[in-house]
Amino acid sequence: MTTPNISLDPAIVESLPEGHRLLSITEHGKSSWAKSFKLEIQVHNTQEAYFLKIINSPNHVQLTQGEYKSQKELARWIPDNTVIPIAHGLLSHNPSSPEPSSSFFLAHFQHFTEPPHTPTPEQLADVLATLHTTSSSPNGRFGFHAPTFYGHVPILKDWCDTWEEFFTRQLRADLAWEASVRGSNDHELADIAEEFLRDVVPRLLRPLETGGRCIKPVLVHGDLWAGNVGLVAGGAGAGEQQEPRVVLFDACCCYAHHEFDLAEMIDGQKDRFWRPYIDAYLRRVPPSEPAAEFEDRLAMYSL
Repeated sequence: MTTPNISLDPAIVESLPEGHRLLSITEHGKSSWAKSFKLEIQVHNTQEAYFLKIINSPNHVQLTQGEYKSQKELARWIPDNTVIPIAHGLLSHNPSSPEPSSSFFLAHFQHFTEPPHTPTPEQLADVLATLHTTSSSPNGRFGFHAPTFYGHVPILKDWCDTWEEFFTRQLRADLAWEASVRGSNDHELADIAEEFLRDVVPRLLRPLETGGRCIKPVLVHGDLWAGNVGLVAGGAGAGEQQEPRVVLFDACCCYAHHEFDLAEMIDGQKDRFWRPYIDAYLRRVPPSEPAAEFEDRLAMYSL
């Protein structure tokens, strides 16, 4: 639906090219917690399109910042295969409210294939393998330089020296967040969770970084399921005969164990990804040692 006769918030206007003229604002995409739009503008004699997301949830500032920082980091390593962010920030607040109540995320618009198509296992595996084999943590540690969110679940950003430390801390925080949202006082479940954190996590993760083994922290998308991957027609360069290229978006990045990005592919609630995607990836990037425990690690990462 196009929204006629509407002006953009000054904060958004400042993020767009100087001297532009707004042509249209069209609702674009679906989200249960944000509003998204396609902006079409004219700059001199050129027409350009942008993607705009508006978030008004309690953590709107951190949510838009996290998405911006994540997409910016992806663009460092796979610039042709990710949504390129432009800006994020606070919208001008309502005079009746003491604080701004919404934030925005602005990016270059991607013209995804219509109807939407999921990349083939080989297409996605090529992009993911490139990301995981070329990226490296800026300080050799696990973490990220800004808060990010898996949906509404906060990802702790502080850097850790080992993957076991980072994953244990995050899983503990996830469980605490879930309990706070549900108002759960299930002591039996809390005891089981603590036992899992104490016994299962180190049993599966400690061998990755002991006995002469180590894992390299690489950039992971963080929420890699079919709804956050698309195909853009025309490829990355000139020419109409190029194959469609894979584009990743809605990331919640961190520097982590590369296998962590495969977890969403076996999530039963997001079942458009399946085993062929994992198999295609493993043909490019082998499991970490001990390889015999790969499936167990993947099952744990998907919790």
